[in-house]
Amino acid sequence: MRPYKINEYFVSVQGEGDSIGHPALFVRFSGCNLSCDFCDTDHENGCVHDSPHTFFESVATALLEEKLFEGMRCVFTGGEPLLQLDAAMVEEAVRRGFVPCIETNGHMLTEKKCAEKNLEEMLLMCKEVCVSPKSNNVSELILECATSMKVVYPHTLDLKPLVRKIGQKRSFPGMSRVLIFQPETPLYGLKGMDSKEYAEVCCAAINEAIARRKSFGEVWRVIPQAHVVMGVR
Repeated sequence: MRPYKINEYFVSVQGEGDSIGHPALFVRFSGCNLSCDFCDTDHENGCVHDSPHTFFESVATALLEEKLFEGMRCVFTGGEPLLQLDAAMVEEAVRRGFVPCIETNGHMLTEKKCAEKNLEEMLLMCKEVCVSPKSNNVSELILECATSMKVVYPHTLDLKPLVRKIGQKRSFPGMSRVLIFQPETPLYGLKGMDSKEYAEVCCAAINEAIARRKSFGEVWRVIPQAHVVMGVR
């Protein structure tokens, strides 16, 4: 078992995606294979934890009583969590009562490497796997194991081939997938935008969501970053 380099961990409310509003433990892994100008993670720094057990013991000691773990979401994010995250960490989260979730860009693994890491088993252990692609070069397996896709808006993606693959290895009640446009927030990538310009970005996302429903039958939601609106992490 290799050590994990974790940039930080903290408790907040999920401000993005399908689980918006849920309290969660966020675990930010150091390191990423992309360089997005809106990213808010310090990839260079972080503490090394020898095992999942020692990591969750640190959480219990420094941050959150273990009796509060039960039923709380544990969001593995980054950086790119799949560069380090493995089944042992996910299993330990489940053992301690957490509901494991992953936020990934989906770009970091070839299909061969996915198979070598037994990635499918690990991803399907997680209640939520949100893929946020930055190009169309996304792992097919990760898309098929995902429960949602979050696209930062504006975007330049060819969405149809990505949408077709989302969640194919899962069994969903009702809607087969969750598709989200997330307007890029002025606090991060859209530096200097005033509220009128941000509103225009949101309106453009809404218009594309409507157009894609008419043209392709896709059901997209437009969800801004609620934690930014609330002024929390």
